[in-house]
Amino acid sequence: MNQPWHFDNHLFLIKVLYGAEQPSIVAIETTYFWIRAYDVPLLLHNEHSLRLLAKGVGHLIAYEKPTQLEVKKILKFRVDINVSKPLLRAITIRCSGEDLWVSLKYESLPSFCFCCGVHDHFYRACTLG
Repeated sequence: MNQPWHFDNHLFLIKVLYGAEQPSIVAIETTYFWIRAYDVPLLLHNEHSLRLLAKGVGHLIAYEKPTQLEVKKILKFRVDINVSKPLLRAITIRCSGEDLWVSLKYESLPSFCFCCGVHDHFYRACTLG
């Protein structure tokens, strides 16, 4: 499925129900997002590092194959993310014994609060801001 879906700039989640599942107790909390990881060291432009990076964000669904022959500014991957939790703005990775900060940008992100990281409101409506 081509996710995420939006309606009026809000996230719209759908889940297929099977067999004896009761709609009232099925949790609909995840959706797919393409994520771009910025400023990843060239040494980590490989599939193993990309899988570790994606695992820190959610469940890996797909990725653009990285290569060390072609220098790109980003690593791009698609993950299934629990949207009931705040989104990560960055993730720490280890390279050559050093912890590095890698910025994350989400594609097709609907309403989102940059203060608390939750999807259901904008910054101006945040109770923390």
